[in-house]
Amino acid sequence: MDKLENMKRFVTVVQTGSFTRAADVLGLPKSSVSEAVKSLEQQIKTRLLQRSTRQIHLTHDGEIYLEKCLSILDQVDMLDTHFLHPSQLSGTLHIDMPSRFAANIILPNLHDWYDSYPNINIKLSCHDQRTDLIKDGIDCVIRADQLEDSSLIARPLLMLSTINCVSSNYADKYGVPMSLNDLHHHVLIDYAQNLQTQTPVFEYVKEEVVHHLPMTSKLQVNSTDAYLFSCLSGLGLAQIPDLSARSYIESGELIEVLPDLKAPAIPISIIYPSRRQIPKRLSLFMDWLEAQTKKVRPD
Repeated sequence: MDKLENMKRFVTVVQTGSFTRAADVLGLPKSSVSEAVKSLEQQIKTRLLQRSTRQIHLTHDGEIYLEKCLSILDQVDMLDTHFLHPSQLSGTLHIDMPSRFAANIILPNLHDWYDSYPNINIKLSCHDQRTDLIKDGIDCVIRADQLEDSSLIARPLLMLSTINCVSSNYADKYGVPMSLNDLHHHVLIDYAQNLQTQTPVFEYVKEEVVHHLPMTSKLQVNSTDAYLFSCLSGLGLAQIPDLSARSYIESGELIEVLPDLKAPAIPISIIYPSRRQIPKRLSLFMDWLEAQTKKVRPD
């Protein structure tokens, strides 16, 4: 059997988490997928996967081999697509991003992508939490995280400013803070990716210094959707990215408070694996995404 095909099957097993699911994705018998992995292990004389009745895990050698496989398959893909016009490219890109970013920037403009690249499909997952790009088979993610993994590359996309907001019904019931001292009489909606124990703080910049004022909080959320709609529901004050808040402020559902005490702008980046070759589909998508952000944030 073709070694490249065996590599593809091995990668699919890792990304789906089981031989059965990999076989379903590939449209093959489970025995064919299992045989492909066994063949690779025999050829390189090492075990790639630890198997149990319920799950599989990469061995240390398997992790190294997976990264090399992805690099080789990317280079083959680059060669296959090198002479094609962009409109002739085909395949699927798996992209992950926060749901509010998708709603505000990606989904309203995705028809433009399909007009230019009709045969490149998008698999869009929406999370705020960190993901394992390689094991999850994700081509790139949009995140505000600090990059801590040397195997990844961050391509800066935009700086996202925030607005201090309360809902109109919250303001009717509790009033609005007019100063920092007033915040002691209000509650904050706390955002935390992993719902970790932390002191809820109101973050603001004054004289180019970032300050953190502890506040009372009764609600902690870990998604950008929940954060926005908690504020709209009158559950407290939130520091919401302006792209998400602006339309609600214009409609009167949200009210901006303490406009001179804003949190620092949030750096948003495209994060992708640091392979030697970037697949042409991914390069085109990142360029397209950068163009979409410039439409909403020309600066």
